[in-house]
Amino acid sequence: MAVFAGYNPWITKDWKEDEKYATTYHTKVTQLAELRERAPKMPPAEQERLSTELAVEVQREKTIPMRIEIVKTLSAFPTPQARSAIQLAATDPDPYVRRESCVALAKNPDAEALQVLSHTLANDTDTDVKIVAARSLSKFKDQQAAQALAGVVDDNNPALQQTAMDSLRTVTGKDYGYSAKAWREFMQGGSPTPPPPPSIAQRLREDWWWW
Repeated sequence: MAVFAGYNPWITKDWKEDEKYATTYHTKVTQLAELRERAPKMPPAEQERLSTELAVEVQREKTIPMRIEIVKTLSAFPTPQARSAIQLAATDPDPYVRRESCVALAKNPDAEALQVLSHTLANDTDTDVKIVAARSLSKFKDQQAAQALAGVVDDNNPALQQTAMDSLRTVTGKDYGYSAKAWREFMQGGSPTPPPPPSIAQRLREDWWWW
């Protein structure tokens, strides 16, 4: 029902009734989306003021979907306050918020973001969060990013393994396919032989499996 809420006159009526007392979730989401659009064009002082307010709000907010929306909005602000709040969101109790934090960190690939993502990849307890962190690390052409990714090429989760190797390919400019052994050898200073390209039959099997 929530997906079609905007087209349901009864729900819209309820929102209008609710807004007599408080701003509804739907209205807040709309306001945050508009704020994201305007953020890059704001004067620096306005960016700092609003990102400071959002940084406070994301800590006070109780609902998970709204924390996600605030983190997403913070990523549109190029301020130290926004970056600090996004880094803190990487430790949020909810994995969905932590995932959004990883996406946001990749939008500003500096040394602090790299450190947070590397720590998340190594230590987070949620595999999906680790997968997003591994994907986000592809934005960092840095040895530390490569080392962090190499640490999970032997993970028990195939999706995490594959994501890490995809990101290693981007970070290092090398291509050892999905051979954990070859990536380990390369990261240890060796020169492994790149695997042969997959056959047409293998590519078809992989495409069918992902579909």
